[in-house]
Amino acid sequence: MGEVNLLAGWLGILAGMIVGAITMPTVCFLSAWREPFRHFFFIPVSLLLGGVVLTLIELSF
Repeated sequence: MGEVNLLAGWLGILAGMIVGAITMPTVCFLSAWREPFRHFFFIPVSLLLGGVVLTLIELSF
């Protein structure tokens, strides 16, 4: 059962990192196109930071 939880944790981290990697250039493009889109930068930054923090937590245990 522990292996399933570990796999689920890594899949969640990977999903967050992938979504963050996809949304970063999207938000960059939209921000260059229309200035109000710059307020959405917190989305990819939060996802990528969360992925890094969770990866470090998983590796420490």
